[in-house]
Amino acid sequence: MNRRNPPGSRVGQVRAELIRQYRRLRRLRLATIGVVAAALVAMVGLGLGADRWTTDPGYRVLDELAVAPLIADSARDSADGNRWCIGQCRVRERVWSAGATVADTEAAVTAALSARGWRPSGRDCAPDSPDVARICVQREEFLMDVWIGPAGCDTSGCATSTVLAMVRPSTRPAPGSGAIGGL
Repeated sequence: MNRRNPPGSRVGQVRAELIRQYRRLRRLRLATIGVVAAALVAMVGLGLGADRWTTDPGYRVLDELAVAPLIADSARDSADGNRWCIGQCRVRERVWSAGATVADTEAAVTAALSARGWRPSGRDCAPDSPDVARICVQREEFLMDVWIGPAGCDTSGCATSTVLAMVRPSTRPAPGSGAIGGL
C-alpha cells in the first residue's frame, strides 16, 4: 500500500478511476480489432464465394469440359429459356473448335466426362448422321448432350472437328443416385 496516497484520498480515487478507464479502453481496442478482423475474414470469404454464387451453374458445368483437343479461345456460348424454369428451363450451349478428328475428340471428351462423374443418361442417343458422334450423359441435376462433327474437311479428310455441348436441367434423378421417384 502506498502511504503517500492512501486509497481513500482524492489522489487514490483519481488513480483508481484512471486505471478503470485505461482497462475499459484496452478492452474496447481489443473488441474493435476483433470486429475488424472478423469483418475482413467475412469479406474475403464472400469475395471468394461470390463467383460461385453469381456464375450460371450450367456454364460452370461446361467450364469443367476442358480437354486437350478443344480450343478454349474458340468457345462461343448461348442460352435460351429461363434460369428458374419459369415457362421453359434454360438450355446452355457452348460450341468449340477441336484440333483433332471426330473419333479422337470423341474419345477425349468421353474420357473427360467419365472422369468428372458423368454417366450415360439412358436416353436414345443416336446421332443424326453417320459422320457425327453424339454423347448423352447425366450428372446430378444436369443432362448434357454433346455432338461432335467434322470441320475443315478437304480431299484428304477431316482433320478438325466442331463440338457442340448443350446442358439443361434434368427432370429425373441421375443414374445410380439412389433417388426414388425423383425425390
